[in-house]
Amino acid sequence: MYGILHAGGVYCGRCLVRPSPAPGRSCPRCYAMRTADTLRRRMEALIRRAEINLQATIDVVPVENQEQDAEAAAQAVDNAHLACIQSSPILEAAFEILARMHGIHVEKAVEAEGVLIAALTRTEEVTNLVADALLAVVPRQAGLG
Repeated sequence: MYGILHAGGVYCGRCLVRPSPAPGRSCPRCYAMRTADTLRRRMEALIRRAEINLQATIDVVPVENQEQDAEAAAQAVDNAHLACIQSSPILEAAFEILARMHGIHVEKAVEAEGVLIAALTRTEEVTNLVADALLAVVPRQAGLG
């Protein structure tokens, strides 16, 4: 990033409006916006990874009407539960990034909150799906269903 030299001093090379702290540096506002954009991209990458885990969870959850033995159904629910658990630390890291964004650029953080809330809602839905599958598998495994 190059600062623009002007009779009044050095201006930000990005916005061309605000003074830059030094040649080749952005003004604090542009720096904060660029940093917030980087953090948002990192957070969205984490959320995509959590979505992949959730999709893997949905793919392994046994269908209720599917004919399979109790052991296979229990193993499928265990695998789904593990895939669901793997999403938790990923979403925690996304929350930490969102907290950092709030300290840097509030407007960008507010925009990113909606994406994170949607991911949390999706995680809750999939967790409920796994819980329902577990409740359906336990009687079959015990020989009651």
